[in-house]
Amino acid sequence: MLSIIIVSHGNLSKALVETAEMVLGEQKNLSYVGMQPNDSPEILKGKILKVIHTYPDTPLCIFTDILAGTPFNTVAMLSRDFEFLHISGVNLPVLVEALISRNNAKTEDFRQSIMAHAANTIIDVNTLL
Repeated sequence: MLSIIIVSHGNLSKALVETAEMVLGEQKNLSYVGMQPNDSPEILKGKILKVIHTYPDTPLCIFTDILAGTPFNTVAMLSRDFEFLHISGVNLPVLVEALISRNNAKTEDFRQSIMAHAANTIIDVNTLL
């Protein structure tokens, strides 16, 4: 099973995890890290490392909220020392899809599936209707 960590500004990561579990039920190998207003990048790095070390024996995917934000930059820096899949721009539909599909997919198949699914998660409803 692929382990998933959500890293975000504020409490977004916690809210995404709690909401995904409301939809799908309790999930194993799912964690979140939120960067709080007084957290430095070093504090955030320490929080992320603590969670990464809880998943030493499983493939890992880390989702971040905003491309080039501090959570993104910190995770990108950690990718120099740890092997994991890093996807930025997480939202609830992407997280739910990731949780549903993570059990059977190889990492590259998982990545391709999530990227394809992500393109369909933002919809202009006025155009649709």
